[in-house]
This record gives sequence, structure tokens and C-alpha cells, in this order.
Amino acid sequence: MARPIKTGIPYFPMDVDFLSDLKTRRLVREYGNEAIGVIIGVLVNIYRDNGYFIQADDDINFIIAEEVNTQENVVAEVINKAVEVNFFDKKLFDTYRILTSLGIQKRYLTACARRTKVEMVQEYLLVNKEDLPVNINLVNVDIEYTETPVTVNPIPESVDRSTQSKVKETKVKESKVNNTITLGDEVRENFRKLWDLYPKKTNQYESFEFYKLAIEKGTTNKEIQTGIVNYVKYLQMNKTELRYVKTDVNFFRDKFWQNHQTEPVAKYGQKSEVIPDWMKQQELEQAAETSEVTEVSEESVDAGAEALRKRMEALGLGGNDD
Repeated sequence: MARPIKTGIPYFPMDVDFLSDLKTRRLVREYGNEAIGVIIGVLVNIYRDNGYFIQADDDINFIIAEEVNTQENVVAEVINKAVEVNFFDKKLFDTYRILTSLGIQKRYLTACARRTKVEMVQEYLLVNKEDLPVNINLVNVDIEYTETPVTVNPIPESVDRSTQSKVKETKVKESKVNNTITLGDEVRENFRKLWDLYPKKTNQYESFEFYKLAIEKGTTNKEIQTGIVNYVKYLQMNKTELRYVKTDVNFFRDKFWQNHQTEPVAKYGQKSEVIPDWMKQQELEQAAETSEVTEVSEESVDAGAEALRKRMEALGLGGNDD
């Protein structure tokens, strides 16, 4: 068996002005020194795995969080901010959900200069094709990943596939011509509208897979929309920081919309709160009890003072200041 072609590199150079770079300083200003660990973690995984890019998903968030001892949502936020300040290329991030940059690709090409053959995805390329070394072989991105068709009543894979199952699978494929394309377009359009509503986006493709699964199992688009709208209201009402907001993948994976099918009720003390009748009655009773105790206490004090005054007068001790 031929040895697999190595893609990653064993080490990478880092600029000495990394910490003073404006992009790094903006990340540190917003997320503190924790951002440095996250960014270095991303770079390590990029150069170690594919060499010049990495897929931005929940898996990489988990890996980096484990490596630098932080939370997954913090990793996701730092990555999103890094894309915003152009530490990573925004266009490729939005289109293919990958993390890369021109500088990363140049360093990778330098490190691979002595290799016989190096494959790079041309859709991910930021370096000019004219500047590529002769050992670079360009390949196309996997279209199946970015445009996954929606399968109607898919047949589950079996370890022991019979001839009959193959015939059924062929019929399913034929039915896609009439059904899947139309359904796929409608499902994608509905998902895009929900995607625009959600406040914390990290992985559109994975979220779409969980969304499709929910729709296939009978959840309506309206239910999910209601859940997102009410969840956003809940976050605004409680002034929740972004780092504590569920990521889109977790929201769709955990079917979190089921927890927010009714509008949120503000906590006690907030202006928008409606106090139930039983609580109002309880407050009135408590106030009445407090008032009665106070009045009895004052009468007792007055009566005691009057009795003491009379006692002193009887003993000839009252009424004189001498």
C-alpha cells in the first residue's frame, strides 16, 4: 500500500511583531489574553493538519478549547472576531467555512518547497496561480460538501447490502429528479431566513443538516422560527452576553426551539413583568401582618410608659426636675 501524501508541516514560523499587530491587539482588547491562546491554537491545527486551512466547525472549537483550557463558545467568538478583523480571509470563511489567509498559504508553500507533490484546493487559493511552484497540483473543492441534496425517505446503509436494497436505492435516486430538487430549494430558502434571525452563527452547513433532520421528522418551520424569535427576546430581556448564547449548531442539534415556544416572561423586578394575582394577594397579606404588629407594639410601649409615670408619681418621684 502506498504511503499517504503528507499535507501538514511539523513546525511553522511566527512573526516577532505578532503581539503588536493591530489585528492581534483588537482581539486582545475584546477577549483578553485568552484570545492569544485561541489564535495560536488555530494556527497550530491549520499547519499540522491540512497545512494551509482548516474547517471552522464545532469539532475544531472543541479541540482548541481542550488544548488551551477554555470554553468552546469563547473559541467560536474569538474566531468570528478574527475573521471580522481580517486575521483570516472573510470571503472564504463565509463561502466555504474555512480558516486561512494569504500569509498562511505563503508560509505553507515555503515549507513544502522540497516536496515532490503538493495538492491544494484551487477554490481556497489566495496566492496567485502564476506564483505557484511546479510541485503544486490544484484540485477542485468537494461540491457534495457545500451543496448536499435533501434525500426523501432515505434508505439506511446496511452492513450486508443485498441486491434488493440496491434496486430500492436506485428507485430513490430516480425519484430525486422529481422531488428532491424542488424540496431542497424550498428547505434551503426557509433555512436561510432562519439563519438570518439567529444571533450566534458558527457553522451554517452543520446547522443546516440538523435543521433538515428536524424537518424530515415532522417539525415545522414555524415552530423553529417561533423558538428563535422567543430565544432572542429572552436574551435581550436578560441582557445576556454573546459568550453565553448557544451556538447555532447546538441550538439546532439540541432542538432548543422546543424550550421557547412561548414568549419569555421577565424576572421579578423588571419593568415588563406582569405580577400574578396570587403574588399580589400574598404581598398584601404580608403588608397587613407587618402593619398590625407595628401598631400593637406602639400601643404596648405607650401603655407601659403611662403605667411607669403613675407609679413614679405615687412614690413621689415624678414631676420634679430637682
